[in-house]
Formats: sequence, structure tokens, C-alpha cells
Amino acid sequence: MNTFLKSTYLILIAVLSLACDGSSSNSGKIEPYSLGDYRGRNVSSDSLVGTWVSVGKGEINYSSDILDAYEKYSSKEYFVIRSLDGSSYQKASCHSYFYDIQIEEGGVTSLEGIEGTFTNNKSFLGERKTDYQLEGTPIGDYSEFGHERFQMVKISDDVKSIGRVDTTISGDRFISDDAYCFTQISRRIIYENREIDGIYYEVDYVVGVDGEYQVSMSEWEQNTVDAVVNMFVQGQDFSSVNSSDTDFTINYESSFSHSITFSASDMGREISGDIEIELPSY
Repeated sequence: MNTFLKSTYLILIAVLSLACDGSSSNSGKIEPYSLGDYRGRNVSSDSLVGTWVSVGKGEINYSSDILDAYEKYSSKEYFVIRSLDGSSYQKASCHSYFYDIQIEEGGVTSLEGIEGTFTNNKSFLGERKTDYQLEGTPIGDYSEFGHERFQMVKISDDVKSIGRVDTTISGDRFISDDAYCFTQISRRIIYENREIDGIYYEVDYVVGVDGEYQVSMSEWEQNTVDAVVNMFVQGQDFSSVNSSDTDFTINYESSFSHSITFSASDMGREISGDIEIELPSY
């Protein structure tokens, strides 16, 4: 199971345990992200090295003994591609630090399970297909079937970090990390289960930093009865239902920058911080 879909599988488990008394929402829809604001920049065609923007959309079916779900989503991701030795590349991942880019015969390229083709080292078209089955999970025998499509453009030859994550733990331990990947995702998920049957909407933000860990935040939209917030930061999981103990605030966002404040606490654990993302300028 690739890392992106594994995180969604964990969300299914969390939702089943946290949203048992919730109701569904049937308003709104998932709008696709666009590359319109990022095209036309003057970038080098000599290599893949630089800062990239990706937009994606997909449909995924999940099935288990006690829970079935159908997801439709749109995503936008900012990331850096760096060169290791002049002939091989790595993509900054929002889930696992840097990920090797596999360039195969015929020009087909694989990056984080996405297969496609680069054109002039400036753009990319690809897709990811999933057919996965797992036995004996906490929600029974489990399977995923999906099809996702992606478009990417290089917007800069810069390989510096695209932002920072500043974290304070228990009020006195401060950690500052460079960010090399940032993803925002809008999901529409239909659950078929007697406890949480219905349509739910979710927003996710995930940041990949240079310390080989991720910061991820997700929230069910407020028009559901139970507002569920899940957070993973500094290797720790937090969740809350209709509570301010675990929460995040989008202070500002545009096509090129994002500012997010987050905090989480439970059972003596306290953590808070700020995320600042800024894409390279022209």
C-alpha cells in the first residue's frame, strides 16, 4: 500500500471510532485545482531540478468486512526535485522525506507510485492506479481500487526549502524545520456503514520536512454534527471531536503562500506551532 493511500486507510479507522454518533452532509462538491497561476515561468529545461506544482484528482473505492467507502478528491502539491549525482533525482515527499524518481526505458517515469512522462524537464502528465488487498486488519479484510490523474509544472530552478515548520513541545522545547513539500486535499467520501452511513467532506493539509517526518492535519467540515480533527506532528497522533484541544487555523492562503497555526493536547501531551509556506517568486 503506498503511503498516501495508507494514510487514508488509517483515517477510515479513526472515523469509524470517532464519528459513530455523527450525521452526514450532502451539500457542496469537490472542485478541481488548476495550474493556471503557475504556467509560463522561465525555467531551465536542462534537468528536472527545481520547484514544482502538481494538481491531481482521483476516485478510490475502499472495502472491508465492516465498512465500505467511495472517495472523490482533488489535490494540489508544492515540492522540490533535487539531483543526487547529475543523473538521478529525488522528489521531496509530504510523507517520507525524499523519494527516488525512477526513470525507466521509453521515458516512463515513476514518482511516489505515479507513472507518467516528463516533457522538456518542465512538465509532467501521469496517473496512479491502485489494486490492493490486505487480510486481517482492525476493520477486517481490506481492499483499495483507485484511479488518480496528475499534471505538474516546474515553476522555478530553485531547490531551497519552500517554508518552515516551527514547533513548541510542552511549552519549552522549540524545533524549527525546513519544509520541502506541501499538499492540500479536498475529499468527498461516501461511507456505507450502519453507524456512519452518508456523505462526508474533509480538508487535509500535509507538510514534509527535512527531519524525515510529516505534519498532517485533517478536519471534517463544520456542517457535520461532529467536527473531527486528526493531527500527526513530531511522530505523535492527536484526535478530537468538537473540541479545541486539537485544532488548526488557516491564517492566510493564496496560490503561492500559506500560513497555518496548530495546537494539540491530551493526557499530558502539549504541542503547538506555525507553518509558513512561500513558493519562489518570478
